[in-house]
Amino acid sequence: MLKLLQFKHFPADFNGFTRIEYLSIFLSLLFAFSVAEVMLGWSKMLKSKDKITFSLDHFLMTVALFWVLIINWYVLWGRVGVLGNGFIYFLISFLPIIIIYFWSLYLFPDLEEEKDLVVYIDKSYRIIFLLWSSFLAVNITISVLLDEIDISELTVLIRGLGITTMLITAAFGLRRWRRVVIIINLIILLVGTIHIAQNM
Repeated sequence: MLKLLQFKHFPADFNGFTRIEYLSIFLSLLFAFSVAEVMLGWSKMLKSKDKITFSLDHFLMTVALFWVLIINWYVLWGRVGVLGNGFIYFLISFLPIIIIYFWSLYLFPDLEEEKDLVVYIDKSYRIIFLLWSSFLAVNITISVLLDEIDISELTVLIRGLGITTMLITAAFGLRRWRRVVIIINLIILLVGTIHIAQNM
């Protein structure tokens, strides 16, 4: 479907090292940075547990982020094969990981400056929801473009519900609905996990 910028003059391999292997290393590094950010954030929170005020919403968001990382890494296996098809395929493969990385940066603040995670989430949930919903939207788009799913599938509609709830909550500052929206999106993640486990 996406035939733009396919570089046919590139060699299929170089000293036994394929282009797909070469490009997938970059994706792996991006994933590693994101996972490291989450692990570092959790470890800093545990080390500072006596100095900071915890937030249930923040904790649930960190669980969601880590869960998304695991699912995305697993699903990426099916997408690695398209990396060699052209530059556009490469770009769309790492775009979700870039969003995840920025999501992790916003989700784990500097605990020297932000000691109350309840207050921090009150200030930051809009941008976090924006990044989370952007990730979902980009992933749906990629899945449709790569013919992994059909736009009319139930999973697309369910993820669309998640995107809509987060965008409405962020746009209108509906802070008291935040936890409900987080729980809805955790349920959507669970449904997505079950779907992946049954079909991949």
